[in-house]
Amino acid sequence: MDILNVLEKATQINSVSGSENEIRKFISDNVKKYCDELLVDAMGNLIAHKKGSGKKKKSRFGGMSMNEKPNPPAMLGRME
Repeated sequence: MDILNVLEKATQINSVSGSENEIRKFISDNVKKYCDELLVDAMGNLIAHKKGSGKKKKSRFGGMSMNEKPNPPAMLGRME
């Protein structure tokens, strides 16, 4: 599955705050092949860990919000 199909499917998953199980599983299924470790913490955050290699062995991680923001489009990106 190419990245555009993955993103399209991800945006079609209902994931309002407090109900992120389906999107968490979707993301987990799509990133586990790139990770050395995949965890869900007590708050429900999905943590993907890729161990480094080479002399410095730097690890990598990424983060993003899994829940939808039910704000009207006019509110998106608004700064207060």
